[in-house]
Amino acid sequence: MQERKPRSTRHPLAMGILAACLFHAGDTLASTTDLDWDTCERSNPYIGEEHPGTSVLCASLRVPLDYRNPTGKTTEVQVMRVRHGHIDTPRKAIFFNFGGPGHDPRETLERTAVNWVDVAPDDEVFGEFNKVAGQFDLITLVPRGMNPDNRLECDYDRELPLHELYENRDSNRAWRGLLELTRNYARNCGPASQALGVDTDTYVKDIESLRMASGYDKLSFYGASYGSLTALWYGASYPDRVSHMVLDGVMDVTRTWNDIVKTDLARRDQALIDAAVQPAANDAQAYGLGMQAGSVLVKLMRMPLSLRVAWQADIETPEDVLAAVTLSNWLTNGMTLRQVRAALDTHDFSKDTQVNHATIVAAAHLYAAIPRPPMLHRTGNDESDISTGTNLAVQCNDAPWERNVDTWRRFLLNSIGWSFSLGEGDIVTSLVCAQWPRTQNRFPDVRKLAKLPPALILNGEYDRTTTWEGARATMALMPRARAVLARDTSDHGLLGKSLSPCIERTAARYLLTGALPASAVTKCHYEPMPDKR
Repeated sequence: MQERKPRSTRHPLAMGILAACLFHAGDTLASTTDLDWDTCERSNPYIGEEHPGTSVLCASLRVPLDYRNPTGKTTEVQVMRVRHGHIDTPRKAIFFNFGGPGHDPRETLERTAVNWVDVAPDDEVFGEFNKVAGQFDLITLVPRGMNPDNRLECDYDRELPLHELYENRDSNRAWRGLLELTRNYARNCGPASQALGVDTDTYVKDIESLRMASGYDKLSFYGASYGSLTALWYGASYPDRVSHMVLDGVMDVTRTWNDIVKTDLARRDQALIDAAVQPAANDAQAYGLGMQAGSVLVKLMRMPLSLRVAWQADIETPEDVLAAVTLSNWLTNGMTLRQVRAALDTHDFSKDTQVNHATIVAAAHLYAAIPRPPMLHRTGNDESDISTGTNLAVQCNDAPWERNVDTWRRFLLNSIGWSFSLGEGDIVTSLVCAQWPRTQNRFPDVRKLAKLPPALILNGEYDRTTTWEGARATMALMPRARAVLARDTSDHGLLGKSLSPCIERTAARYLLTGALPASAVTKCHYEPMPDKR
């Protein structure tokens, strides 16, 4: 039986990345001026009076509205700095991006900082992070489109007809409705996002403006998921300005967002088979799903499409597979949601006590995720952790997309037939970006990543959001990089989520000293934090 792992906190749309043109050194950046740091306005501070030696300061940084076509117009972006220890002493900086696109990193940075400040220096797993907090400024920048004073607004009140599509994938009416609404969304949101500069290239230039304005000679980076893309984009654009990079759940920078949607399904399916399907088949007596991985996968594929799409990102273990197949069978046999909920309290999923207990937990989680029509697509004005408007805008603005919606329809219909990993994000993103206004795209030359100092890559062996295969493709661009591969986990974003010294202590010591494992890939036993679900 596999132990339940903590769930990924990353948004399902954040799953792609891109390739390359040239960065032009003549782009206009913010002038080097002192920032007016002041107390942050925040409703739920994590660092307060009980941390007298720690400052949490914020500032507005004035930057060009458009770096590529400078007109003299400017805008403001919000930045944060956490400093612990000798507050007035100049120090180096670590820039943090925890994922996205479309995530305001300030609260997460403060939570990370307070964990590092509070940990005992002699803690055998996390103690080195106390030293990191005392030696580095911890800084971040709010992406454009996320500033409350200048937020990207892409709201609409119509429902996407996804439920109708899931009931009948060949329905021309459902497809026409979906295309119309995604086209209207693209037309309404695209020009506004481009006017604000909601794209990764602009974000990276804002980071460079922050470095210059703050007086840092170089930056170190912690980038998780999409944050790994921003760190690598910065590194390819300004390789001489990089000190260290911890890349946690690494995107494949050799391919575009468009390419990821079209080609990554097979990688994600294979990770699912390795992590959950094959282990269920290996212990057919405990799971009761058959002795062949193929037969287990068929049971998943035969679930109603609405359940497949709703659950595909949540199935990480063989217990998840057993729970999903069981709940799907109940629903397709006519049980009501009320009856399913009642059955969860009494049903024995397995004769194996440990498997049964883990499957009960998994089933409760999947039950909560059962889609209840009508299915609503989130808007850019909700209060969720990720802004859908900014998330879509970055993906659509960053790289060219296939613009023929009939081609996308054929691809999506075909994928429904063979891939379990197709998600709502794949459907919505591809159709929105196919109809997005064309934009001027500028990308770094990723071959310049070879010039970077040695970087540290962290990745889960069965991560389905940023697969190990994709991480290896990126790693091949950086000959001096080293990777820690967390064995037997689907977790996406590892740092701070494990009790494994080979992950936590390795990352902290690398940030402090630059020391890396000798081997190109170090395989690490992954001990997750206790499940809080």
